[in-house]
Amino acid sequence: MKFSYVVLYVSDMEKSVSFYRDIIGLECERRYVEEDGVETAFMVTPGAQPMFGQPMIELVSGMPNMPTAQSGKLFGFTVDDLEKTIQLLKEGSYPLLKGPYSPDPSCTIYEYRGPDGERIGVMNMKGALENV
Repeated sequence: MKFSYVVLYVSDMEKSVSFYRDIIGLECERRYVEEDGVETAFMVTPGAQPMFGQPMIELVSGMPNMPTAQSGKLFGFTVDDLEKTIQLLKEGSYPLLKGPYSPDPSCTIYEYRGPDGERIGVMNMKGALENV
C-alpha cells in the first residue's frame, strides 16, 4: 500500500495555491473549475507525477457545505531551507503554534497556521537550528 493524496478544503484558492507553491515549495500540476463552480488544484513535489511518484495535496474550493481545514489535522513538510521557509511564514504573518522541537537529533520541527487555519509542520533533517 502507498499513500497517494489528501484533500484540503480551502476558502481562497489563490491564497492557498500561493502558500503551498511559494512557501512550501510544491508546484501546481493541474487546476480546473467544474461546471458547478467547484475548483480543484493538484499540488505536487516539483517534477512528480500525481498519484504515481509521490503523494499530492488536492486543494478544493467552492463546494457547498464544504468542511473546514481547521479540524486539528497537521500537514508535515520536509523543506530544503528551513530558515528561508520560516522567514517566509513570518513575512506572511502565519502564526507560529509550536516549536522549535526535535523529536530526533536529526530534525527540527516548527508548526504554523496555514491560510485556512490548517496546522502546517515544516522541518529539516539536518539537525537543530539555533536562533531562528
